[in-house]
Amino acid sequence: EDPERVTLKVSHESFIRGWSRFRQLVDKESERFDEFTGVLRRCAGWAAGGRTEDLLLEAGEMRLLRESGFAERLKAPGQLEAWFRFLKLDRDGPRLGRVQGELMPYFDASVARLQQRETASRRKKRLAWLTGLSFLLVPPSFFSVFVQYPVMQRAEQLLEAANLAN
Repeated sequence: EDPERVTLKVSHESFIRGWSRFRQLVDKESERFDEFTGVLRRCAGWAAGGRTEDLLLEAGEMRLLRESGFAERLKAPGQLEAWFRFLKLDRDGPRLGRVQGELMPYFDASVARLQQRETASRRKKRLAWLTGLSFLLVPPSFFSVFVQYPVMQRAEQLLEAANLAN
């Protein structure tokens, strides 16, 4: 149909099974599309549920998406449009297609919440580290200031008195 776009029509299922490289590519794209529809389903729930923070993607889900390169694919030119064209063939396509405009705000909000949580976690760890360090350093400091310093002053006075007596 489109001379600039290369298409491949497979006429026999045994051809797909016998060509391992082709099968791997198809399987990989299928996994990526399943990942996309999973995020889209969560997005639809978020939109229907009033766009509340508790319906955003969780940290574990975001980690898996980050590891798979989902964000890069989502922002790749033409990828989102291709997924939505393919989505029309899915049984949930019409329902999920209605949230197309919500996908990027949903994903961006999920990323922002994850970053906020990671920042808060780093702050807590830093505070815990400083608190632990304080508990290690404060007692010796108090000992030096309140015990050793008066003893040293007393010893200096005694030495000074001994020098005056001699």
